[in-house]
Amino acid sequence: MVKIERNLILGKRNTTLVKALICDSTTKEPMQAFVLELDVKKEAILNIDLQNKTELEIEKEIEERLWEGKLVELRVLAGSKGVVLYTGIVSYILKERIHIRELKAKGNIQRRKDVKAKFTAQSELCCISADIPGEINITLRDISAGGIGFYADKEDIEKLIIDEEYQTIFDGGDVSIALRFVLRWFTEMEDGKVNCGGEFNGLKNVEERVIRKFVFDKERQERKALKEEMEREEELRALMKELEKEKQIEEEKS
Repeated sequence: MVKIERNLILGKRNTTLVKALICDSTTKEPMQAFVLELDVKKEAILNIDLQNKTELEIEKEIEERLWEGKLVELRVLAGSKGVVLYTGIVSYILKERIHIRELKAKGNIQRRKDVKAKFTAQSELCCISADIPGEINITLRDISAGGIGFYADKEDIEKLIIDEEYQTIFDGGDVSIALRFVLRWFTEMEDGKVNCGGEFNGLKNVEERVIRKFVFDKERQERKALKEEMEREEELRALMKELEKEKQIEEEKS
């Protein structure tokens, strides 16, 4: 049995909300989730991370990609242990909650990479390593201490050159900083946008601290929101049980 973290108590509710990825046989991105329970001898219970999607969108995606009896791969982000890999079979689905049985631990597949924080912010981009005139309007989508992700308009695609160095302004909440990065890839999308990814090259200590604090704050907000949602669900279930009990008492009296 592979131990994840001391705080991830096997067989008991996990209150630290460890992150995980559910991978299926499609070429789509893995579905992000939070681990609620994980016991290799029994099952794993996960809550799909809604991110910026509605519950209806998540339910539709689950219906298309997951179903009872389907074999999936589970990647648990286990802190200093890196990413721990499991395989298992989907046994039960209730809205965004997924139960996976017949877990088989496959060991660690990689060291943990820098955690990304997803967000949306408008900014501008300029190339500083080549003679490319003008600035590019972009929408920042995620950031980590390793790099940055953003969307650009397709009309600016000629200004996007792989391996050239760019600069943009990032608002870290308490302070705004100028970040330099090397553009590593971009992909044209059907909605007229260009999805891009850049790698930081030689972050200054103060820049790295600003980014890591921003990522930590975002993670804490996500965990707090999900924990509050789970507590509301528990309260609702308790209320429904109480109402059902009162109904049975009334029926017995009559």
